[in-house]
Amino acid sequence: MASLQFDFEAEMDLVMDEFKVLAAAALLEIAKKNAASSFGKDSTGAFVKTLYPVVIRLGSSITFEIRSDSKKPEAIWISEGTGPHPISAVNRNALAWQDMAGGSLVFAKSVMHPGTKANDWELKTVAEATPVLMDLLNTVVGKHF
Repeated sequence: MASLQFDFEAEMDLVMDEFKVLAAAALLEIAKKNAASSFGKDSTGAFVKTLYPVVIRLGSSITFEIRSDSKKPEAIWISEGTGPHPISAVNRNALAWQDMAGGSLVFAKSVMHPGTKANDWELKTVAEATPVLMDLLNTVVGKHF
């Protein structure tokens, strides 16, 4: 009698490990693009630079999250928007920024920010990433099986 034995558990671990790496990178790229689109052309991109992926594997389940290491609740400000609000210098004598029209450096003790329009970048990211990650999963599974 001839028999064949397949170790699906070991092979699935390889599939899941490869998928985690590829999917986390793809998800981060999509999240950064969608988060950046919520800012105007004059944005420094500081918030987008704080984004990073977190991968949580429990048994045969993988959860992907995008987090920010910013000390400010910027993700909430972007998602929900803000009304006009004052911004004052903290730990410094003045705020400083480069004037976009003339390029000169501007200083002020405080300014009135016009507010931020709400942008559901997280929902856009999930919607856009879902088919991309499914395609990646199919590719990785197809490579191993």
